[in-house]
Amino acid sequence: MIKVARKGQRFKYWTANEKYKILKPALEFEKSTWNITIEAGLNNGMINNWIKKYRENGMDGLTSNIKI
Repeated sequence: MIKVARKGQRFKYWTANEKYKILKPALEFEKSTWNITIEAGLNNGMINNWIKKYRENGMDGLTSNIKI
């Protein structure tokens, strides 16, 4: 899937630490992923994908392969 930005729009690239900070309540079972989605204003699928990658590879799973 190719993401297309509208004119003037920039995509947000999250660091591993930013992702972990967002995911930590879900990983410690303090909040549901749905609550995190609403609070952070992010897509639930993206949150679940980050959690899956974290559980498989730890912090290395949260690093982005995109070169800025």
